[in-house]
Amino acid sequence: DQNQVRLHLPGPFFYPAMRIAAQLAFTAAAQVISEQPAIIATADHGLMSPRDVKMHPVSQELWVGNMADNGVTILKMTDAKTVDDTMRLRDRAFYHYMPNMTGLTFSADGRTMTTCMESQNNYSHVQRDNNFMGPTIYETCPCDGGYGRGDGGVMNATCTPNAPDCKQLTVNKEGETCDSSKEACWVIHSDMLHEGPLCMGIAHEDKAVTEGGLHNGTNMSDIVVWYNEGLNEQLMRFDFVTMHGVEQLDHRTANIRRYWDVKLTRLEGVPGHMVIGGEAGQPSLLY
Repeated sequence: DQNQVRLHLPGPFFYPAMRIAAQLAFTAAAQVISEQPAIIATADHGLMSPRDVKMHPVSQELWVGNMADNGVTILKMTDAKTVDDTMRLRDRAFYHYMPNMTGLTFSADGRTMTTCMESQNNYSHVQRDNNFMGPTIYETCPCDGGYGRGDGGVMNATCTPNAPDCKQLTVNKEGETCDSSKEACWVIHSDMLHEGPLCMGIAHEDKAVTEGGLHNGTNMSDIVVWYNEGLNEQLMRFDFVTMHGVEQLDHRTANIRRYWDVKLTRLEGVPGHMVIGGEAGQPSLLY
C-alpha cells in the first residue's frame, strides 16, 4: 500500500570501528509520512526508473540515480519544489561503471560521489556475468558548468564551487571539455573497486578512520563507503584510500572488508538504502 511504510530491520551489531544498529525514530517518521508529497520531477525531466536521490552538499542540486538510464539526472532547483534546469550525466563506459544504478552517495564536502550498481557486470548483456563489479567514485566539485576538481584543480582539493583554478572533468563524446548548454556531457570515473556485485545500497562515512588490514598504520581518506552487497547478501566496507584519478588505473591502495556475520536480504530491483548517522564525538551509526 502506497500509504504504508514497512521496515524489516535486523538486531544491533557492534564492531570496534563502528556500531551498526537498527533504530526507529517513530516521531520523525510519523511527521514525514503525514506530509503530502510533492511531485517535482517526472520522465519529462529525464527520470528513467529512478532508484535514489541525494542533494549535492555544495551546489544544493538534486542528483537522481536512474536504473534504466545507467546514469544520473541533475535537477537544478530555484526553490524546494521548482526545477529550473536539468543535466544528464553518464559515464562514457556506463555499461561497466554505471549499469543498473541503485544508489549514490556524496562525501560531506561534495568533493566526490560514489555509485552503487545492481549488476554482475555483463556489459549491457553482451557478455556473461563475471561479477567484476563494485563501487565507482567520481570527482564532483562544481566547476565551469560541469563537475571535477576544486581549488587548484588537483585531486583531493577543497571543493570551492567554480573556483578560478578548478579543473572540469565532464567531457563531450570526443573527450574534450563539455559545454552542457550545447551538447551531451559525460563523466570520467576516478576509481572503481570490484569486489561487490549486485549492490543494493551505499552510504558515505565522513572522516572515517581505517586501521589494520593489509596496509600498515591508520588512514583517514574521507573516501569510505558502506555497501549492501546483494550476491552474498552481506555488509561490506570500502576505503578507496587513494583514488587513481582519471589518468590511470592503479587499484593497489584500497582497504576492503566484508562482514560475514551481518546477513542482509536482497530483493531484486528493490533498493536496500543505507544512511550514516550519530552524534558528534560518538561512534557512527549505520541504518
